[in-house]
Amino acid sequence: MPAASPLRLYNSMSRDLEDFSPIGQEVRIFSCGPLVFSPAHLGMIRGAIGFDVMRRTLRWKGFKSKHVFMVTDVNKGREGFSPTIPDELAETPAPPSLGDITSYYTQAFQNDLATLNFLRADTYARSSHYIPEMIDFAGVLVDKGYAYTADSGLYFDTARAAGYGSLGQLNVAAQREGATSERPAGLRNPADFALWRAADPARSLMGWDSPWGWGLPGAHLGCSAISATLLGDRLDIHTGGKHHRQLHHVNELAQSESYLEDSRPWVSYWLHHDMLTFGALPMTRGTAPTLADVTGPDVHPMACRLFLLGGHYRRPQAVTAEAFRGAQNTLRRLVARIPAADLPTSDIETYEEALARIPATDSAATQLLHRLDDAVSNDLNSPQALAVLQQIVQSSEVSSEGRRVLIAATDALLGLRLRSLTPAGLTASRRPVPTAAHA
Repeated sequence: MPAASPLRLYNSMSRDLEDFSPIGQEVRIFSCGPLVFSPAHLGMIRGAIGFDVMRRTLRWKGFKSKHVFMVTDVNKGREGFSPTIPDELAETPAPPSLGDITSYYTQAFQNDLATLNFLRADTYARSSHYIPEMIDFAGVLVDKGYAYTADSGLYFDTARAAGYGSLGQLNVAAQREGATSERPAGLRNPADFALWRAADPARSLMGWDSPWGWGLPGAHLGCSAISATLLGDRLDIHTGGKHHRQLHHVNELAQSESYLEDSRPWVSYWLHHDMLTFGALPMTRGTAPTLADVTGPDVHPMACRLFLLGGHYRRPQAVTAEAFRGAQNTLRRLVARIPAADLPTSDIETYEEALARIPATDSAATQLLHRLDDAVSNDLNSPQALAVLQQIVQSSEVSSEGRRVLIAATDALLGLRLRSLTPAGLTASRRPVPTAAHA
């Protein structure tokens, strides 16, 4: 049998494509997830789509994986912080607690992912559930001499971290030269960051006791402590937004490798997605549409997924007013081209299984399978995989059995639910919305 193409991923640390090789038998993946004080907007979902293709591709290649998706429900002590109260909770007799609000938006985010047919993460870890682990993690950094106290909290000493800023390619010396007085008193270095922030109980909506006083964890501590707790000392893959590469992930990396203190990389592959834009401006909380805003009678959720798959995860993707209706029309034409007799009757999840089930005489189907594998193996190139899908449904040389195998394989990789979609279903006025189990 012809071998599958090697999986190559763009590693933000090296700024280059690298062959993927896991540390152990199970690929350990950690993802920075959304803040859940307001609805998750479409830009957040776009960020996750490439990494859903990543998990599907790992499965396609025969890898087992364990995925922790962090959900941030700690407000980091920002002044003037105010969560958005959902209409459903606003109608309750008693005012909703902050925990009620974050639980609601955590569930809503998981429901959005289920609606778009994302593979479910093994754990959706809410940061507020891991405060003791964060305190213990910071305590180790204190004991090893990487942290110090100031009036405003506990801080990480970036001057002690070897290679600080390498992930973001930061010029730390220039940062020191350009430092201003607009920083907390008592900091040793301009780049130092909070591990624990002191807070006033009378002015903060949340907080916990710690050896460094009452307050909240710093913005980066949760990711390091939660990943260590649930995935162990080393990560194969860490995902997140490109905007986190210059600061948030730089600081995560510094505190985690200082915690381990053994000169080995904490993360093997850093994967970062780019932004979803509207009118050339990045989508941000408060202005960006949600999944519910763009789907409905005229736009099926799989049309939204199809649109998002049409942009490579490492490139910015622009949304226009007609983008989702256009994707709906494309999906409708695609489904209409697949004869009912060519729809798969069972799932196929791996390359080896797909190759074994294509008839030996169907060289056209085998060639298309290799093109599909090449696409996802080339840094999760979902636009290229969609182009192969069009070739699959249009080819007159592929046998009916070969097409069934190829459509099942494409569904495994792109998650479009082609096996269950029908032209009539794409025009239905009301559709059931899948829900995910509560975190």
